[in-house]
Amino acid sequence: MNSFLRSATFTLVITGVLAVAAASTASTWCGENGVIRFSFDQDDTTSTTLQVEPDDQGVTRVTVRVWLTDVDPVALDGVSCEAIGGYEFKLLIEGAEVFITNVALPEDAMNLVGKHLTYVVGLRKSLGINDGKVLLGTWQLAFQGQPSNVRLGIAPEGVMSCADMSGCHESGTRALYIGSSEAGQLEMIFGAGCQPAWINPTGDVATTAERGASTWQDVGLAETAGSSTWH
Repeated sequence: MNSFLRSATFTLVITGVLAVAAASTASTWCGENGVIRFSFDQDDTTSTTLQVEPDDQGVTRVTVRVWLTDVDPVALDGVSCEAIGGYEFKLLIEGAEVFITNVALPEDAMNLVGKHLTYVVGLRKSLGINDGKVLLGTWQLAFQGQPSNVRLGIAPEGVMSCADMSGCHESGTRALYIGSSEAGQLEMIFGAGCQPAWINPTGDVATTAERGASTWQDVGLAETAGSSTWH
């Protein structure tokens, strides 16, 4: 059985006979490289906490941006991994009932799964990794009243493509992303950890990044690329 993420991405970037032929090729686990982090600001500075009050209508509104960060510059068979062609994760929001009022995915992106807060996103246009990070999307959240101790994270059971991929399922990784079609790396899948963030925490909260047990160095398929800044 092929990876759900890879097959979904192929439906967006390849057509006709090529799609059928390519989908028969097994995906390859490359190890974990990166961390999912959250931002409550307009810029690309990631955050771990936010204090916010309800508006005049008694609704607390939060804009959260989801980033893939801390990506080491690596290459596969001498070709740099400079962009991603899709990603997969399940957003986890705990501590209060949340209403998702809007989701803005990257241009020409499509979520292939209809499950609540589960995203298997295929990209017609690959997303470039710049300085080790890439924006995966923006979510508009709404809460009745003023919630406290709301935790944002990535559910560990949200990576469906791990189920049939050797080395991935047992790694405990939180999210997946796939290489770009331009680099011929659609069959190569990396994992990512997650650093949780909190809305209106009332005391000390855990913000340590949760990582999987299998890094790209452990797997050994990728090698360090020549530059620390990708474009």
